[in-house]
Amino acid sequence: ASAVGNVIHAVLEQLTGNCERWESERRNWLDGLLAAEGVAAAARDEARARVEHQIGNVLADGRGRWCLQNHPEGATELALSEVTEHGLREHVIDRWIGTADEHWIVDYKSAAPGQGESRESFIAREMELYRPQLERYRRALGAVLSDGHRGATMRLALYFTAIPEFVELD
Repeated sequence: ASAVGNVIHAVLEQLTGNCERWESERRNWLDGLLAAEGVAAAARDEARARVEHQIGNVLADGRGRWCLQNHPEGATELALSEVTEHGLREHVIDRWIGTADEHWIVDYKSAAPGQGESRESFIAREMELYRPQLERYRRALGAVLSDGHRGATMRLALYFTAIPEFVELD
């Protein structure tokens, strides 16, 4: 993962349930997070601008703000383990949102369409690329949910912070 993507994830985690913090704390957050990711001082202004742009996209988007809201149940950077035929597999779900009827597993992506690539082609490619990962997340989360939640619909989505776009995988 890129340093900018890691910083975007860290900021989204901090903003969950408290979006107002962005305006008051972003400068200090970004400088510290970018430095911790090893971004050279000379490259920080450009990296900071990219992060600020993408976080601004999320905060201006209804679905982005929905992901960041407090929900009846949910977590950010939810770490889960799954035992497979190949051994123990670790997972980290960017955002889990749970209600009595459904559970959302949302994976944040900071990538954007390449030069000359249509938005539709980009989204289709990314959906196929990340579908296996999200299916693993679904299995791992389903294995740890309490009995009262096992009948709930489990929905998978990618949220592209750069464009911004919330896409449910079918």
